[in-house]
Amino acid sequence: MIFLQEQKSDETKPYYINNKVKSALIEYINLAKLKAEDYLFKSQKNNQPITRQQAYRIINTVAREVGISKKIGTHTLRKTFGYHAYSKGIAISLLQSIFNHSSRDSMKDLHG
Repeated sequence: MIFLQEQKSDETKPYYINNKVKSALIEYINLAKLKAEDYLFKSQKNNQPITRQQAYRIINTVAREVGISKKIGTHTLRKTFGYHAYSKGIAISLLQSIFNHSSRDSMKDLHG
């Protein structure tokens, strides 16, 4: 499990991560020499997290490198995760909690 503090609500929520993700995170944290108070994706300019725009640029650069020509961003990754989790049988109530959605109507994008 990894515990993340929600920026909007200031609530700390647990998230399950598998062993491959855990190993990759540990390796990244060690290579980047991150401390507990550091952001996981820290700006190279200051001690702040990267911006949404920078995350978008990074994701699109990597997507082009692997042959994906469509523009994608963090929301695309979020929706794709939700779609595949739902398709594999993850309970919609659990996905609602992960996405901070209060109703099933807000989850309609997962149906296809």
